[in-house]
Amino acid sequence: MSETGRPGRYTRSTSGLVGAMLILFVAVIGFVVFRGLFRTEPEYTPPDTDYVEVVRAVQGEGGDLVYPEDLPEGWVVNNLDYLPGLPPTFSLALLTDEEEFAGMIDTGTEPDELVEAYVDEVAVEGDPFVLEASEVATEWRTFTDDGGDTAYVAEIGLDPATADAAGEDATRTVMVYGSADPEVLQDLLASLTTAPLR
Repeated sequence: MSETGRPGRYTRSTSGLVGAMLILFVAVIGFVVFRGLFRTEPEYTPPDTDYVEVVRAVQGEGGDLVYPEDLPEGWVVNNLDYLPGLPPTFSLALLTDEEEFAGMIDTGTEPDELVEAYVDEVAVEGDPFVLEASEVATEWRTFTDDGGDTAYVAEIGLDPATADAAGEDATRTVMVYGSADPEVLQDLLASLTTAPLR
């Protein structure tokens, strides 16, 4: 308090405020840099899901799914979805040993809708891909987009039990797609099966 009974005053200036802010900014940046020197980023490892157990459980209930007979060494199942229905929906999101994406889906959705949803709304259809040795389908429609994705799509027959319950209009579509090289996706395509697991 001053002698007159009024509180003391201090000088306020824009330059003082800017100076204080600069000092604070430099201190924060210094702290972030210092902390970063001694911190190691944890390497992300996606959860590897055992899709075979899911397929086995569905088959045990009388269901029929398309699935890869086996995956190449180094591949990881990044995500698995199963939705019961007539027909059910089963999908796998995979990371290859080169950390590229490859996916497969077995569902009742129409092929064109599936391509729109998972590849691109303006995906371009190319020549069919023929895979004589496939257990699922020998001829696959092919699609590509500007982003480098490729998709192989085929409509396959329903198993008798599902066909009886779902009706004549029900369809089943299988698609393999992703940003992995087309040859890699074709190998995944060739590994697809509906064989009963022991």
